[in-house]
Amino acid sequence: MLAQKFVSHLKRRIVPDQVRELARQLIKFIHNNPLVVLDGLVSTVQYFDNLAEPMVEALKFTTPLGYDVFMYLIMCNLCDPSKQKIQDDGFTPQLWFQSLCCLTGSFLKRYSEAMLTNDAFFHYVKNQLRSESSSDLLVLNEILTQMTGVILKDNMSVDQILGQAGGRTLRSQTLDAMSFKERSRKQLRVVKQSMLQNNLLLTMLILVTQQKAFIVHRQSGLHLKARGDWLDRCQDSLVQIMEFVSTHVEFHREYAPIMCSFQELHRNYFLSLEDCFFILRPLLHHPRIVIGLETLTFSSGRSPLILPTQADDGDAEMGEIREEAVDLEDDIGVNFPTTFAAGSSVALEQTVQSLLPQSLCTLMLSNHIL
Repeated sequence: MLAQKFVSHLKRRIVPDQVRELARQLIKFIHNNPLVVLDGLVSTVQYFDNLAEPMVEALKFTTPLGYDVFMYLIMCNLCDPSKQKIQDDGFTPQLWFQSLCCLTGSFLKRYSEAMLTNDAFFHYVKNQLRSESSSDLLVLNEILTQMTGVILKDNMSVDQILGQAGGRTLRSQTLDAMSFKERSRKQLRVVKQSMLQNNLLLTMLILVTQQKAFIVHRQSGLHLKARGDWLDRCQDSLVQIMEFVSTHVEFHREYAPIMCSFQELHRNYFLSLEDCFFILRPLLHHPRIVIGLETLTFSSGRSPLILPTQADDGDAEMGEIREEAVDLEDDIGVNFPTTFAAGSSVALEQTVQSLLPQSLCTLMLSNHIL
């Protein structure tokens, strides 16, 4: 009863100027009654979204047990089946859901140590996507925005768009003033550790991509505009994850070992060709990954196949691919190298130049693309 009275008293007096004093009072009640006190705080934030930041700051003296209870209560409210997350228009999130997403992102950003041994929110989003619940992409977007600083903007200048064609340094410099908030190495390390464990990053990429097909084929009851908005949101989530990967994940050491081949993504997980190339593009541009590719062939009426070199690959399958390459040579009159070894980059460059128009080759050479 005393804890409930304190929560009612706290709701009327929590302001940014008095957060430190309230935090000292809050820890006394949280230590004795964590469920009662923190449940009242979470319920308050659902109706007053501007209290998210002061509420998170007031938990600065809370014990690890209090952090776990706070995350548990947020999860319980997100999983409540009696609450509707999306408004009647089919796209706009409810106020309580939007407030909880902001509270989750702010809490994990401020107390990233609570996520070192508990990546429950990533697993929650993963399970919700498996249940074909696209609305919980908001939770993922808020976590990545708050903890990694990767923010997607609709309006970009010409220079910023051109900067996205460069490497990591150029992309970060052109978007620094617009998209990258202040972030610490600890927060980035926590997100990387959570996403790379148990192939969670690959699972999230596949599930987010599959949501687009689910929206098109299985949500026929939604209005056409709402379906288009959800498609855009899924694509934004995919771009946000890949932007985090391209900026903070080592391609050859962290990204390549967990990634599937092109053939597996397309045939086993039913991803579209453009999505497969989008996910694998960081690997295709890395020298060590390019060397590991046996061949890349295009035959009429079939999808492009990217097959990594493995010691136990069957000779029959590779022989079939080489026969397709020979047939393609006869059709268009161009000789393709059957394999690309470590020292054959010059031969590959000459083959590409022979296929492209002279004007385009000149332009690519002037920009150091070839």
